Amino acid sequence: LSLLSHVAANYLNAGLEAQRQGTAHASIVPYQAFTCQDGERMVVGAANDHFFRELCAIMNLPELTTNDLFKTNKLRVANREQLVSILSKKFLEKPLAEWIKLFQKSNKIPYDPINNMKGVFENEQVIFLKQVLEMKNPNRTKSIRVVGPSVNFENIEKSSMLRHPAPVLGEHSRVVLQTELGYTNEQIDKLLQDKIIQ
Repeated sequence: LSLLSHVAANYLNAGLEAQRQGTAHASIVPYQAFTCQDGERMVVGAANDHFFRELCAIMNLPELTTNDLFKTNKLRVANREQLVSILSKKFLEKPLAEWIKLFQKSNKIPYDPINNMKGVFENEQVIFLKQVLEMKNPNRTKSIRVVGPSVNFENIEKSSMLRHPAPVLGEHSRVVLQTELGYTNEQIDKLLQDKIIQ
């Protein structure tokens, strides 16, 4: 619910029910995903008029900043379809990597590619923050890689937050059957022999 602050505020204070917008923000335009020439997608957020002018400069669309339909966010929301159509066509002119370079060079507007899992785990920030941890498992020959906490704490190594790996199939069968269900060792041995449990 806390991730829906704008939508919730509109409903709680004005009784406005949210409409489905896909990846688009309901009250900020443009603030959504766009498809690039190579089929890859990126999110761009022109959260105010200044960012909108920066976006137009990056995309070489200066005429949009003086267009009466798009001068303010309120106007851009009212004319969403027209503006998004123009921007969508423009994004199709270059592959994602070229757009990212242009946005990085400007460094004046929120943006990011929409990654697949490979892209996520190759991301320099994910690597720098040591988001992937290796968990040793005495029952397996290979370590298990897991996602660690998303925040860093001073003087606490992330790997120390890992308590234990997930159990292997049947690892706790005997303990659970004895302590929770009162089975004897003989009963459990019979279940193992009959391959009912592991």
